[in-house]
Amino acid sequence: MEQRDDTVLRESHIINGLKNGNVSHGFVRNSSNAASFQKYANLSRDQRDYSLRSSSSNTPSGSYSPFPGTSQQQQCKHDVDILGGLSSYGKGVFSEHAAGVMRLLQGMWETRHMCDMVINVNGQALPVHRLALAACSETFKSKLCSQQPNDIKELYVTDTTIEATELVLRYIYTLELSLDEEIVDPVLSCALQLGISTVVEACKSFLLHFTLDNAMRFIELSEKYQLLDVLSQIHGFICVHFQDIASSSEFLEYDPDTLSRLLADDSLVVSNELDVFLAVQRWIEHNVEERLVYAADLMKLVRLVLISPEDIALHVETCQYIFQIPECHEMLYSALRYHALKYSNSYLAHTFEVPKLRRIKAASNPQSVQSASKQENKSSNCAYDISDASSPKDKVTGQNLSPTSTILTVGGLNPTEVCGNRISRWIHEYDPIRNNWATLTTLPDKRHHQGAILLDMELYIIGGSSVDKADKGSTGYQNTTGTCYKFDLASHTWSQVASLSCKRVYHSVVTLEGHIIVLGGQDEHGRYLASMECLNPAANSWKMLPPMPDAKTGATAVVFQGQIFVIGGFRETLMCKAPLTNVECYDPKRRVWSAKRPYPMPCSHACSVVTGGSLFVIGGATFEQSGGPISSMSSIYLYVPDSDRWRFFTNLHVPRHSAAAASIGNYIYVMGGLSTTNNLVLSSVECLDIAKGSWITDIKDLPHPALGLFACVNLQIDEK
Repeated sequence: MEQRDDTVLRESHIINGLKNGNVSHGFVRNSSNAASFQKYANLSRDQRDYSLRSSSSNTPSGSYSPFPGTSQQQQCKHDVDILGGLSSYGKGVFSEHAAGVMRLLQGMWETRHMCDMVINVNGQALPVHRLALAACSETFKSKLCSQQPNDIKELYVTDTTIEATELVLRYIYTLELSLDEEIVDPVLSCALQLGISTVVEACKSFLLHFTLDNAMRFIELSEKYQLLDVLSQIHGFICVHFQDIASSSEFLEYDPDTLSRLLADDSLVVSNELDVFLAVQRWIEHNVEERLVYAADLMKLVRLVLISPEDIALHVETCQYIFQIPECHEMLYSALRYHALKYSNSYLAHTFEVPKLRRIKAASNPQSVQSASKQENKSSNCAYDISDASSPKDKVTGQNLSPTSTILTVGGLNPTEVCGNRISRWIHEYDPIRNNWATLTTLPDKRHHQGAILLDMELYIIGGSSVDKADKGSTGYQNTTGTCYKFDLASHTWSQVASLSCKRVYHSVVTLEGHIIVLGGQDEHGRYLASMECLNPAANSWKMLPPMPDAKTGATAVVFQGQIFVIGGFRETLMCKAPLTNVECYDPKRRVWSAKRPYPMPCSHACSVVTGGSLFVIGGATFEQSGGPISSMSSIYLYVPDSDRWRFFTNLHVPRHSAAAASIGNYIYVMGGLSTTNNLVLSSVECLDIAKGSWITDIKDLPHPALGLFACVNLQIDEK
């Protein structure tokens, strides 16, 4: 009881001191951070007494808990819930007290006193107080309460700047945030990674103050960070004001992908379709030499048959530099043929697929508007036939392969399996000539999400997640391993090779110039890796190479034109794992990384193959909306190196991620994986003929459903 009275007296002394002006007055511009300080003072005397009495009987000596019988972790998670508002006097007094405490913390932060952790930004450390960060980040608070506080000494943030991170940290202590069009991008990136939702909301509010001049820049940021509510509002504004935006100087700086998405929208408000053509023409003419290569793709999005014959003659076909491109010339010819048949009342006019009308603001040529049908454009499963590419360099040529070429699939996981065989140790071989699967051998241990690569007739198994034989109760899902094996296809024997420098799972593996290179993934502690290491098979040793620009897991990697391309993946933030659009390229001769054009959408756990001199990225997983569930993707994109761009090629029949892919000649095989469409682990195999842009049916399924498997080709090329 004596201890309780002392505590109450100390509390009364603090409040009286505030009342008498012994504590300097302050101000709170945003009450959210002051809540934890203010609410306790708002309790009635009886409530405060009860909390203190309860603490004396339910907590260890010298500790205090407002929740009788709760642990420190539970208290930390629920400390705000016990606090409520009472008298205006108590509220006013404590507002000043909270402001004083915050000013004290701000001063300690500015002088770097008692800071107990750092935020690491591009190798530079910014000190901060754990509790101050926890007060603003529910995500960090949960992480802090679920671990020993001393275990969290450093947090890494990427894709931001020191200046932006300092602004976010200053907000924690002052509740003041100054944003402009340049700083909002890195601030938003930092706030999302630290889980400071109030800063994220402030950035979203800033982006919603868009104008004709900055709307497209803001929509790019909304897409980058998956701010779908902001994105929808800006996109609607752009569609309504398309004619004004198309005449602005900023429109001339749009990237081709952004422009393509805009032109494909049915809800563009235009006087007639001629406005769309003139906008494309203006964009190309801003830099004809570099942009003419995009003309064919953009002209596919202009609905030429909806432009009147008079406007075509006066404004369209006069643009000769565009229609000298064979693909564009064919589109113009088709539109003119449609009008000729229509005005001659020929029944053949009805054989044309007339695209949907856009939203009409003020029709300058009623005749051309009325002549267009409102019929929906029928979708084609294969949107782009590679054999019709406008540039000969875009075309794919197949190889003449001998019948001995086969596909090997390694390991895998089926978490829905109920009979105990969830993790596979099988290596299966597919014969495309006979269209059948056979068991080649078994792995030395069960594993999934490993790397597998074929080099000089030896199959290498690199890392992954394996079953710990000493732990019979283990599922093996997270038993990350660094052990590596190789299987000699000639002698059918296994041998162990040097282990990885660090254990990895969800990593990428490629071969380059007789070496095996491993990139990224997660280690045994779940930490995301940026490191890259290389195995010299002759020396049986690993050495480290320059790391990737950012740590990531679940990326897909492939060697293309002598360089390593790393596409997509997941990046870890405090709030979530964020799928990436990043495409990074490693030049082994210069030993440097460079950025390529981002992938059209965030994705991870996709597949990539190079065949016929072209790079394809297949499927993957993304978030359809911010904070929503993961969703499998069906898209297949082709990379065009001459213009550093991505072209949509076709869609898989079944969306999937964590699948395996391999190519033989003109055929790409996509095997297994997980599909969120029906929440099934797949055994199906899809086969795409890239030369014809069509799918081959009746391909034999995998012997069992699996995700996290790996595939490679036992390839023998006929030199004839």
